[in-house]
Amino acid sequence: MLPRRTRHWAVTLQWMTWVTMLALVILIPYSLFDPDALVAQAHDSISKAPGDWTTGSSAIALLIGASLLQLAVTLLILWHMSRLFGCYAKGEALSLPAARHIRGIGIWTLVRALMAVLHTPFVSLVLSIDAPTGQRSLSIAIDSHLVALSLVGGMMLMIGMVIAQAVAIARENESFV
Repeated sequence: MLPRRTRHWAVTLQWMTWVTMLALVILIPYSLFDPDALVAQAHDSISKAPGDWTTGSSAIALLIGASLLQLAVTLLILWHMSRLFGCYAKGEALSLPAARHIRGIGIWTLVRALMAVLHTPFVSLVLSIDAPTGQRSLSIAIDSHLVALSLVGGMMLMIGMVIAQAVAIARENESFV
């Protein structure tokens, strides 16, 4: 059983995670209702000045879809975090549910890192889809933050796997006693 103070912090962090999820669900879709702001944000995200052409509705729809997909993956990470904090609040630190949620955090963090790597090429293509011939572009960028995010995701996945194996070994040992 985890100490009371640890369980208290787990409850606090679980609530903070739910508040963050709620804020994202409310604020992100609201920001997608302004296509001009969405296109400007997309240009900023790839550090590219807007062209002389108008971004069409299909490009805006693709940007909205990509934003909602990123939101969904972020919410999945937060959901697994909330569930993990819930396990800790119940004192279940070394349990299969805790291991499953740690693995979930790792998997979805890796997915989010992959999405971040694909973000710049995707956005650059989408923003130039309506450009005149010869002005379309493809940008590619990878920075140390994406590498770090991938490593964190991989580490969380490994920790979850190791905890699940430790729980299985502990159960096997208990059956001999």
